[in-house]
Amino acid sequence: MAAIVGVVIRIIESEDNIVAQIVAGVFAVAWSVMTYFVVPVVVLRDPSVTEMLKESASAFRDTWGESIGAMGTIDIVTTLLALIGVGLGALTFIVTAGMGTVQLLATVLIGGSTFIFGLLFGKALSGVAKTALFVYATESTAPEYFHDMDFSEFGGDKSSSTGRFGGRLGGSGGGQI
Repeated sequence: MAAIVGVVIRIIESEDNIVAQIVAGVFAVAWSVMTYFVVPVVVLRDPSVTEMLKESASAFRDTWGESIGAMGTIDIVTTLLALIGVGLGALTFIVTAGMGTVQLLATVLIGGSTFIFGLLFGKALSGVAKTALFVYATESTAPEYFHDMDFSEFGGDKSSSTGRFGGRLGGSGGGQI
């Protein structure tokens, strides 16, 4: 389905008029919003395609402020970790100057692996945050291990309740994400 939507967006974008560009942009944003929480929906439920998109869009609507704040923070952390990798690579390159192949291998190994680790860590953090925000949107309570966090300062506030999952997902019974 994502491939079909991608092709449709590219076909619309290929038109040379401004209206087509605006329509393609709006369609791409709408698709991104509708699919933002798809992975947690699929993992925590057994939805049809239509239910999957509706549930994802509903959860995003309920936590859009928290989602933007959390993802912005995660993007900053990911960028900093990747820059540390670039810095370590540059430092390694300088320290090993004149060593030929060893210099290149050490730079790629140290800088490259730290850079990739930063990106992977950011992706993992993003998945955890999306799942926690999805549970928060559907349960109206913080999931287990998140009960002492207050993400409402990023853009929203929720009241405590058992929600649609009936507390089955480790909700702490209180607290804010």
